[in-house]
Parts: sequence; structure tokens; C-alpha cells
Amino acid sequence: MLSCLATQLAFSFAAAPFVLLTLSASLRAWAAVYFYAVVGVAAAAVFFATPAKPALRKALEERAARAAAGGGSRRPAEALRRTASTDSMAGAAGREPVLGLSPDLELEIDDMVSEIRDEVEKRRAAAGQGGVKAS
Repeated sequence: MLSCLATQLAFSFAAAPFVLLTLSASLRAWAAVYFYAVVGVAAAAVFFATPAKPALRKALEERAARAAAGGGSRRPAEALRRTASTDSMAGAAGREPVLGLSPDLELEIDDMVSEIRDEVEKRRAAAGQGGVKAS
């Protein structure tokens, strides 16, 4: 919840110049909130440059090791389990586009070129038989 709030506040801070549209108005708005995003980023940079970084890393590694060993703070029913991705499941690969991209891009392009050629030939034939001339 705290990370969501911090993200929204940072985006609000960064978006202010695009609403106010002048540098002087943006600086006044940022000064009114004591440049909290700039101060927060500077404080985080200083924090991670101090000896606190290795201590934090050690604590996170211990927490990850406890979770991997099953001794984490989560109950067994809440533990994360690795599952097969729908992209890697047998039979799904090659049939469905992944993230909107075709698995066989060359075939898709060849199909598009073929459809365009057919349409051009159809329009030329219609123009040659007294139809409307394609422009």
C-alpha cells in the first residue's frame, strides 16, 4: 500500500509541469510541496550509498532463504508455487499470438503481400472493364 501511495505521489509531482506549462509555475508548485520527490530520491540514493545497503541485502536474502525452506512467515496455503505459463504449455505454442505477435511473422507478411496483390489485380481488372478506376 505504501509503494502505491509513493508511486502516485511521484507521478503527481512529475506531471505538474505538463499541467502548468511554465517553468516558473512548476517551480512554485514544487516549492509549495517542499520538493518531496526530489528530496525522496536524494534520500534513497544516500541510503543505498551507506553501509545500510549490505545490511538490507542480507536481511532480504535471509528472508528469501526462509521462504524457500518453508519457514517463512506465510502459511503453507499461501506459499507461492511455480506454475506452467500459458505460453509454454504444450499445444498452445504456435497457434496463438503471444503479446499480439505472430509466432511466424514471415508467413503473416507473405499473406499480407498476397492479399494486397490480389486486391490490386482485382481493381485493375475492374478498371479495365469500364469499372471505377483505382486511384
